[in-house]
Amino acid sequence: MPVTLENLFTTNGIHLQRAAREPVALQFKDGSQLYVRAELQSARTVIPHHQTASIKHVGSNAELISPLYQRALKAFCGDVPVLINGETGTGKDVLARWLHRNGPLGRGNFVGVNCASIPETLIESELFGYEDGAFTGARRGGMAGKIELASEGTLFLDEIGDMPLDMQSRLLRALQDREVTRLGSSRARAVSFSLVCATHRSLHEQIQKGLFREDLYYRINGLQLTLPPLRDRPDLEKLIDEILREAAAPSAPPTLSPAAHAALHAYNWPGNIRELQQALKLGVALAEDDCIELNHLPSALRNQAILSPAAQTLADQNKQAIIVALRKHDGNVSAAARSLGISRATFYRKMRLSGLDR
Repeated sequence: MPVTLENLFTTNGIHLQRAAREPVALQFKDGSQLYVRAELQSARTVIPHHQTASIKHVGSNAELISPLYQRALKAFCGDVPVLINGETGTGKDVLARWLHRNGPLGRGNFVGVNCASIPETLIESELFGYEDGAFTGARRGGMAGKIELASEGTLFLDEIGDMPLDMQSRLLRALQDREVTRLGSSRARAVSFSLVCATHRSLHEQIQKGLFREDLYYRINGLQLTLPPLRDRPDLEKLIDEILREAAAPSAPPTLSPAAHAALHAYNWPGNIRELQQALKLGVALAEDDCIELNHLPSALRNQAILSPAAQTLADQNKQAIIVALRKHDGNVSAAARSLGISRATFYRKMRLSGLDR
């Protein structure tokens, strides 16, 4: 990590936590000195007092969700491991990064490991590292494992419910002893890190099936919280607004047609926030005249909208509004479009979508 040193030409001593620290001086050719050791100790030891960063798209409903996250952060700052449950796409990794950034080791590394995506034959070397010559194809000079790289930072074990049983045993020892031994080495290396784990599985069921160690479960389950699926959240409208602004930036976000709006609210969102982000990103890319229509959204939403009474009702209302505007202005499209607050192009497109252009 690049470090910029600046001589502030001060003779004041440096104190950390109200105690004087013996600094290390860097001597310059002009005779000036720069004391750096206490400064670095402060950066690694003191919990930052800045305002906590926001949790984008994970918890925008202040009444129902924020207190839960603040409780998790308080436990995390007390060196309590956090276990996050939730379906795929609910933002477990986003919450883990937020805890890290606002925790006591937020200036250290955030090291994430997806336990479900690493082949069983490679997960040991990935987690614990290896020495030169430990196995055929080992990198010259060896390599530090993810646990070692997370020292003085945060280790995030995503999908820990998919970790092989033999690795669970070795992970438990590392968590208990706070040390790791690389493959091909007999030397234990001390590690110290904050721990966040996540899974979409029920670890209780995994334990009953003999697929997850009960002792490891109690080691990682200091504080457990569950992220609700998108279909159960009361703040979908606010999430849509936030994601639209982000996807359209730096331009102003497009509006949603009534049919598109209804489809977004009627859809079940099996992919949760991740799927919502992709759907709106596509809508922004395809939008014309700053309006996202139903046909700009993914096919899964369009297909469900056909069967959705809410979407059908809004589409009928949209069609009826066009008919009324045309009758009121004697078929003058420009006047009808102005009365609805839309452009001629948008009016024609809405006519086409409503089947009125035939």
